Amino acid sequence: DFLCVFCYSKREETKMEQNSIYKKNLKLTIIETILTSIGAGFSIPIINLFWNSIGMNQADIGFTQMIFTIAIVCLDIPMGYIADRFNRKAINIIGDIGVSLTFLFYAFSKNMYMAIIGECLLGVFMAMTNGVDQSFIKYNADKIDSSGKLFKKINTKIYTLRYVSSFIVMLIGGFISRYSLRLSVSMSFFPYFMGGIIAFFIKD
Repeated sequence: DFLCVFCYSKREETKMEQNSIYKKNLKLTIIETILTSIGAGFSIPIINLFWNSIGMNQADIGFTQMIFTIAIVCLDIPMGYIADRFNRKAINIIGDIGVSLTFLFYAFSKNMYMAIIGECLLGVFMAMTNGVDQSFIKYNADKIDSSGKLFKKINTKIYTLRYVSSFIVMLIGGFISRYSLRLSVSMSFFPYFMGGIIAFFIKD
């Protein structure tokens, strides 16, 4: 009887430890998801002005956006597969840090060709990180609450925080652009870089 009680106690202790890890993972992933979803907001209000400032016309802008769309559409699913097949955490970190550094590169673009390179890199790295966040959230939420209610509740919370935060970030980006368009674009580096640092502490 004593042995049975001891084994049961150890199992319960292990479950509590695992539950604590899932909760920590969930909190970190939510923070990382919100940071990386609002990062581009700094440059959204002024990106057309920035493109014009480096000599791009409307046709050039449409072409660069087409390049970005093709890159992210073609790579989104394959990158998700690679992440699930090999290492979601590593792909997530590479994606976040990659996007942050690409925004720095983009901020110093001198012409359309540099903008195209920036859009291609953004497509690649965003495809890396896009699906992984949702995968982490669903996995950890379902481990805590297998009914799926927690996952739905968290998604609702994330979308609400995302819209509010995006609005604030766009206001800040617009204010900064009064002094420097390049600084406004480069500000997108910080949320993605912070997201990449946080991703280091998420256990896969």
